[in-house]
Amino acid sequence: MICVSISDVSYKLAAEYARKYPFVEFRMETLPISAEEAATLFSIANKSIATCRPLPGQEERRKLLLKTGLKHGADFVDIEVDSEDKMPTEMRESLRKSGAKLIISYHNFKETPEGSMLREIYEKASEHDADIVKIACAVHTHEDNLRLLSLCVRYPSLLVIGMGPNGRLTRLLGPFLGSPFTFACPDEQPAVAPGQLPYSRMKQLQTQIQDIFHGEV
Repeated sequence: MICVSISDVSYKLAAEYARKYPFVEFRMETLPISAEEAATLFSIANKSIATCRPLPGQEERRKLLLKTGLKHGADFVDIEVDSEDKMPTEMRESLRKSGAKLIISYHNFKETPEGSMLREIYEKASEHDADIVKIACAVHTHEDNLRLLSLCVRYPSLLVIGMGPNGRLTRLLGPFLGSPFTFACPDEQPAVAPGQLPYSRMKQLQTQIQDIFHGEV
């Protein structure tokens, strides 16, 4: 399954992408939208993730947009592991009432930590009753890729992302090793995260890998 990240576009274009792609992530910290427009976007989307990364002076807007997403049909909400314990009670109640699943995410834009630290990160995130743990790290070597991909085999419901050009292997192979989905950018837009591929290209490559696995190539 491929989730298309929608970031830094107009409300009109975000709505167009929500209709076009079967599974989308709204990166609301970058979208110039009101709570009313957010409600419409989540209502339009077939399957969606509500994400709004913390920004200075924007905490009230962040809470409002995440709660709006949960109220209007978001299937997942993504909360950073370092801020999960600060998630207000009303947000937890909104999450519980909505039936949406909780993604607890960790990002390291400098490196991929050693295996022992990655396991500690997973265990810490799991303590917060995450339905999915997301670990996204900058990848510089093949060993970095292997450390991330090996976690998929070890832990259920773990989503691993290798950031940067060298990490594209994890984006492609993760779902074949247990990751619940992976991310891509809209075909007409630049990557939202380092190393992200356009949706059509990602879909094509995953189809080719699947054919190989089934002996059809």
